[in-house]
Amino acid sequence: MPPLGHRTRCRTLVSQALLRRPYLLCGAGTPPKLLRIATADLLRITGAEVFEGAAAGPSSRLQRWGEDGNGEARFVVDHMLCKLVRWMRCAGLDTVACAESMTADDVVALALAEQRVLLTCSRRQVEKSAAVPHLMLTGRDVREQFADVVAHYGLRLRRSDFMSRCTKCNGFFRAIAAADARARVPVRKADIQEFWECLGCGQVVWKGTQYRSVMATFAHIYGSGDLRPGPPQAYAATSVSPPQEEAVAVSPPQEEAVSGVSPPQEEVSCKY
Repeated sequence: MPPLGHRTRCRTLVSQALLRRPYLLCGAGTPPKLLRIATADLLRITGAEVFEGAAAGPSSRLQRWGEDGNGEARFVVDHMLCKLVRWMRCAGLDTVACAESMTADDVVALALAEQRVLLTCSRRQVEKSAAVPHLMLTGRDVREQFADVVAHYGLRLRRSDFMSRCTKCNGFFRAIAAADARARVPVRKADIQEFWECLGCGQVVWKGTQYRSVMATFAHIYGSGDLRPGPPQAYAATSVSPPQEEAVAVSPPQEEAVSGVSPPQEEVSCKY
């Protein structure tokens, strides 16, 4: 058990292998005494860093729970929050959606395996999720749910990440030639010259009325009422990391700020 309660926090490292265990038994001061603690609680109170490899050193990759190697937040969302999944992907957040067939234990196993923060609106799921960091969302409106996630985790969203992820599969986009896209889009789109393909599911997208509607919905998130519509971010297949730019602090969306604005519709996952 690492030292706790000191004025200066001790740096704590935890092995990737321990994350497979929902609970740990730690020494409690004397040989016959043991403390049983949830792995997620131990990570939370110590601020521990997860390392991969036999030992932590210059070559070991360190990261906090719920972040990738670049410090980007990662989430897994239960199937009852499908609208929230699309909103988060539209904002460029790495978000995995759970299938309806997955059990509560399956969801926890996925969160553990990929070190993702779990978002749920199910009390039963919360009862099963002591081993992973999670957030219980009580809001019924997707705008309220999104605002709660942004506020709770202090997310800093970047304009360059907007619409950088496919709302269908969470993959990134790359630009493709109009000639290559013609056979895969409706004939009525013959006048469109810019197309993008998802590197994950292969769907072809373009700028359209639905894309502009989503842009208008999210404009207030970035603190600009004149956020100009642009193409989905294009990434080379060999490098799908989003471009680096100064992050902007984002205040949680207010209901009155989006009055009369429709949230992303189902069709957003197919075309923009």
